[in-house]
Amino acid sequence: MLLDQVFGPERLNQLHAMCNQFEPGCKNWPQPDWCVERDLPRYMFDNQGHEWEELKEFFNSAEFKHPIEQYLGVKLQRSVASFWADLTGFGTLGPHKEAGGSYMMQVYLTNTSHDYSGTTIYNESKQILVQLPYRDNFAWLFHGMKVMHGRHHDVPEGLTRFTLQVWFYEEI
Repeated sequence: MLLDQVFGPERLNQLHAMCNQFEPGCKNWPQPDWCVERDLPRYMFDNQGHEWEELKEFFNSAEFKHPIEQYLGVKLQRSVASFWADLTGFGTLGPHKEAGGSYMMQVYLTNTSHDYSGTTIYNESKQILVQLPYRDNFAWLFHGMKVMHGRHHDVPEGLTRFTLQVWFYEEI
């Protein structure tokens, strides 16, 4: 499921403000140990503060979930949200399926769109089916354990690739 204009102007401005705080090595965007060990330029938002808590509550609200639930025909419970920034040199991300979980949404946040820096969707033979663009306030939602996905290209020079990821579990 592709979603355009995921957030309204107020929430989008809030997210852009969080992105604007980013600088490699800054307090609110530390580099995970696994990235430091492998010299990968990925930085994770520290998931702290009032704005982040408000955002997580929004992801679990009926306002946000109801249209998705109607489309999928299931009831969803938000589980985890994370926010990261990748820089040139992170490299590609090979075709894979998630090891667990249910539905995952990735929302791109940027002031600089790029035709082929979104997620790559593959068939079961790991051949490219679709290359999503990387553009502001654009998302895709899918079942993480069922859809082969990755990133066929490195982050383009001069681009900071912000991705907000939200996991939803199906209520039983």
